Amino acid sequence: LIKPHLVRGAGKEKLRAGIVGCGGRGTEAVVDMLTGNENVELVAMADLFEDHLESSLTQLRDPKHIGRHAGITVERDGKPKQMTAQDLVASIQPRIQVRPDAHFTGFDAYQKLVKSDVDIVMLTTPPGYRPIHFEAAVAAGKHVFAEKPIATDAVGARRFIAAGRAA
Repeated sequence: LIKPHLVRGAGKEKLRAGIVGCGGRGTEAVVDMLTGNENVELVAMADLFEDHLESSLTQLRDPKHIGRHAGITVERDGKPKQMTAQDLVASIQPRIQVRPDAHFTGFDAYQKLVKSDVDIVMLTTPPGYRPIHFEAAVAAGKHVFAEKPIATDAVGARRFIAAGRAA
């Protein structure tokens, strides 16, 4: 039995998300996640390359980048709300809480991220890496958002499906 008051995100405590893969699609996936739900914050980032991670973080903190999504309609308090650029910036920027010790780079960056204190792991790497990243996130007991395709070959797809069944 899960007691809702003991689950992060069930009350006022925000869900903590981390992203593996900080390229263009990953950066946009973070914006989509933070726009779609006010109860999530980004707390960790992982990428093979440090410059990709830093570039993504710079874009996420840039009001002009976030403001490009103005006009989107989201649900707030059970009602549709059209978000202005100012609404988006005010909503998203405070929830980007990635401290320097939660910047993970290198080939083992995904392992460090899934071992960190995140609830949600977003997988936006090239699809050839997704099966191993998904397996690690499932083994760590994390919720996972994965871009598609899930794999690039039948072996990878079977690994992904097996990890999904294990979850």
